[in-house]
Amino acid sequence: MSLVADPIALTLDDVARLGREACGFINRIYLHWTGGHYGHVYGEYHLSIDRDGTMYVPEDGAGAKALTIFREHTWHRNTGAMSIAICGAFGAEARSSTDIDFGPEPPTPSQVERMARVVGILCPVLRIMPVPQVVMTHCEAAMKDGYGPGSGDPQTKWDFWQLPDRPFHEELYPGGEVLRRKALGYMEGSPTQYHLFRSSPIILSQGEEVNG
Repeated sequence: MSLVADPIALTLDDVARLGREACGFINRIYLHWTGGHYGHVYGEYHLSIDRDGTMYVPEDGAGAKALTIFREHTWHRNTGAMSIAICGAFGAEARSSTDIDFGPEPPTPSQVERMARVVGILCPVLRIMPVPQVVMTHCEAAMKDGYGPGSGDPQTKWDFWQLPDRPFHEELYPGGEVLRRKALGYMEGSPTQYHLFRSSPIILSQGEEVNG
C-alpha cells in the first residue's frame, strides 16, 4: 500500500460537505482497517481515522470531489464506492470468530465511535441506508467474494470480523452489525435526517431504490 506523507485533517463538517458533493456518485461504503500502525495513512482509502479519532484524507483528496476519486480499496468493489479505514490493527490475528488478538495497535474506542459517526453523517447526505448491502466491512465483502475467514485464501481479509460492542458489552459481536447499529444511533435525533429519509429515494443496493 502507498503511505501518505502529508495527509490532510478533516472536521465532521468537512465530511458532511464532501458527502454532499459525492451524492449521486457514491452508493456504497466499505469499512476497513489498514493493518498498519497508528498515525499511518494510506492512499488506498478515501478517509482514515487515527487512534484519537482525528480524520484524514490523502493529499489528493482535499478537493470537493474527494470521496469520488477512484481508489483501490476493496477487491472488485471500487466503482461507485468509498472507503473509510481506521489506522492500526498491526499484528492482529484471528484464529476463530471467538479467538481474536487485535495486536499491539487495536481499534480504539475513539476510532470505532468516529467511524460510526462518519457513516451516520454520510448516509443521509449520500441518500443511502446503513444496511449490510450498502455499508459493509471488508470482512463481510471478503466473505461474499470468497476470500474471507475460512477461505484459505493467502490474501484473506477479516477487518472487523468481530468487535466488542462497547460501552454496552465487552464480548465480541459481528463488527459490521456493531458499526451499522452505532451509525444508525448517530443518525437518530436529527429532524433533518428523518425528513430526508422519509421524503427521498434511498439506495439499498446498486441499481435498486426504495422510498424512505
